Amino acid sequence: MTNRRTTPLPSQELLRSLFDYDLELGSLIPRPCNARIRFGFVPLNGGRFQFTINGHRYYAHRLIWKWMTGEDPIEIDHIDGDGTNNKWDNLRNATSAQNNHNRKMSSRNKSGVKGVFWETSRKRWRAAIGPQSWVARFKTFEEAVAAVNAKRAEMHGEFARFR
Repeated sequence: MTNRRTTPLPSQELLRSLFDYDLELGSLIPRPCNARIRFGFVPLNGGRFQFTINGHRYYAHRLIWKWMTGEDPIEIDHIDGDGTNNKWDNLRNATSAQNNHNRKMSSRNKSGVKGVFWETSRKRWRAAIGPQSWVARFKTFEEAVAAVNAKRAEMHGEFARFR
């Protein structure tokens, strides 16, 4: 299944003729003297690398997935949350929901734990996953942290991110 929001990827055969892939660095390396591709660094969206092939733009992590597997990914999840780390062991095919489960903690978070907030009006720690998926309140910060982390692991499995 392909993601409808993106242009279909070139064939694995074409990608392998245009690029080499360095597993250790996680880098696509354009083969010399190839006028059909342009590449650049996109500072938006986490600083991801982008290539233009025959007039179509593609993110490097999507091209790497196709280069390695021959399959179009749904979405690519960077396991460590770093959109510039395209090492093969840091990439996995994911649904949009799974990819969102693995998002980093908001920079506005003040508790230091994803999903844990102080509710002044109730004088309780609120532990929540999603706006209404799961909510509980606790007297102590430690109880809230333990509960939200356990519930996040249960609900999101390997895609759970705690910070």
